[in-house]
Amino acid sequence: MFDSQKFLAAAKKGLVTVEFNKVNGGGKRVMACTLNDDTAEQYGQKIPTVIDRQSKVNDQFVVWAIDKQNWRSFIANTVVDWYEGAPNKPEQSFIDAQAKLTDLNWDGQTSNTQHQE
Repeated sequence: MFDSQKFLAAAKKGLVTVEFNKVNGGGKRVMACTLNDDTAEQYGQKIPTVIDRQSKVNDQFVVWAIDKQNWRSFIANTVVDWYEGAPNKPEQSFIDAQAKLTDLNWDGQTSNTQHQE
């Protein structure tokens, strides 16, 4: 069962990964996310508005998605798993977001493009 209070506490503290099934039948999504502005800044992002509270009676959760650089939401009963830290098997979009931060030679292209030296 999804423990929303533990999830929210971890997301406010740093990076978490949530795995959930999309409600529109779009398959499984693995999303690295946060509710912590300092964590977003580690990925070169600025959260425009920090969400301090989410309704305890609502089963929809809003988080800052690192790979999309925007707010995203998911519904509690669609969660397969969640854990603190980066995805165990990161999606390409998360790898690209990480590359922006760590690759001083990153040229704005996706990781499918190799750098020429």
